[in-house]
Amino acid sequence: HPAAKESCTKCGICAQQCPVGAIPLDNPSHTNNDLCINCMRCVQVCPQQCRALPDTFLSMITKMLNQNAAGYKKPVVFL
Repeated sequence: HPAAKESCTKCGICAQQCPVGAIPLDNPSHTNNDLCINCMRCVQVCPQQCRALPDTFLSMITKMLNQNAAGYKKPVVFL
């Protein structure tokens, strides 16, 4: 889940914009992982670019996408 870096200024914009309330207004540098849906809204609205996905998660996702998107795949029709 997106996490706040140490450079977080606690402005609260991410908490205000979170569609599921996973970021508390009184502690916007925290994320409730049980509520977070990984919509990345907090990352998008942070004026300081203080929120991001952990590097280990990004490298795992990059590897998975590279494997799944490698090469041509023939279209399949389901009836």
